[in-house]
Amino acid sequence: MEKSLNDRVEGVFRGIVFIVLSFMESIGLLILCPFDGYVRLIIHLRKKSEDQVRPYAFLFFAFVLAFFAPSLIDALGSHVAGPFEYQIHDSATPESGALGRAYQQTAQKLESKAATAIFVAAVIGVVAFQLGAKLSGSALFGQHARRQTWLQAFFFVGGLQVALFTLVAVLDRLGEPSPTEMRLLTDFLRSPWTLLFGYGGFRPFPLYIHLLGTALLIAALLVPFGMAHRFGSRLSAKFGGLAWLRTVLLVAVIDAVMMGSFSLAAYTSDEVQPQDKPVYPFSIRYTRCELDVKAAQPNISGTAVVRADPKDPWDFDKQDFDLFIAADRTETESPVRPGRPGVLSPKRIGAGKLPVTFSAISPPIGEPPFLLQAGGAILIRFEAEATPRLIAFLSSHPDGQRCTLSYTQDYPIGAIGTLTTKE
Repeated sequence: MEKSLNDRVEGVFRGIVFIVLSFMESIGLLILCPFDGYVRLIIHLRKKSEDQVRPYAFLFFAFVLAFFAPSLIDALGSHVAGPFEYQIHDSATPESGALGRAYQQTAQKLESKAATAIFVAAVIGVVAFQLGAKLSGSALFGQHARRQTWLQAFFFVGGLQVALFTLVAVLDRLGEPSPTEMRLLTDFLRSPWTLLFGYGGFRPFPLYIHLLGTALLIAALLVPFGMAHRFGSRLSAKFGGLAWLRTVLLVAVIDAVMMGSFSLAAYTSDEVQPQDKPVYPFSIRYTRCELDVKAAQPNISGTAVVRADPKDPWDFDKQDFDLFIAADRTETESPVRPGRPGVLSPKRIGAGKLPVTFSAISPPIGEPPFLLQAGGAILIRFEAEATPRLIAFLSSHPDGQRCTLSYTQDYPIGAIGTLTTKE
């Protein structure tokens, strides 16, 4: 008998409800019974042969929840108006509550195909996890039945570890939110280090955040202890040795598989998830700079094209730009180690910033302040005084001389041009 549309909708709804309730039930059991909760889940699993997909669905849902958590947490919080933002609160038009904002955020992810990227990342994470679980089971156990039990237990315990990452996302929102899942995972793994040493001696977040992060990391790594202790006794005939050593070995194996699969899933999510490009009010292009050392007062002058955003105009003031001069390091100067604050390239060296005066020459608007219309473009001419220190720097660093015209206000806008010397 052919099913009607209502029957199909009801089937989909019941399937979603079953997955959600089954996931919550499994998480609750694993948390309340950390040492043998997975045993009860496996026993229940084997009573119903049609339920064999449950471990895979459990782990998949844990991945999806972990990757959806950051945006949902952000949506649950109410919008805080900025210092220059005007808000209208109209009692006749009710505002969306926390659940409404979470629903809108989820719908937006589905519309922008970000949810598809999360599902793809979750699938890759499950596949990587299964490969690691099967390979470790084949290497450790000879009996097929024991390998199957290991695989099913692995999925439930690993799913709980992934689910704990949702709490990490909540904790991350108490400090400076991480921009990507991979960055969030990296910061989570470095929690003990940042607890002891901070970020290069600087601690921007309260101490309790680092303490909670370290506690969550220890808890996540020790989740498989009960499983490792139980299966460690099965390794006595094959590996021998002390019982605690076999337990530590299995804990390390489970944690390595979980961290590896989650890292792969997080990397995939970062790579395939659509990223919104930053929106800037204007752009700078075609920067040209020239050094005139023969003038009565040596100076650097140049031109650049400034174009406003197609939707909004933008006004400019006298202190809106400065000039940064840089060149290649010489052979006598050792390269700076990459990753240090303020170092963009280990082979480059800068001479500092110079204040700039500028004016619009095409169309001839003149000196600032002036307003650039939406979508409009102007050619500006700028000048900066070349100090004796700058001239000495350029003389000792003749290769790869560049100039960067940069915006001095809130937006990181700039453009790099070649610095030439006027003969």
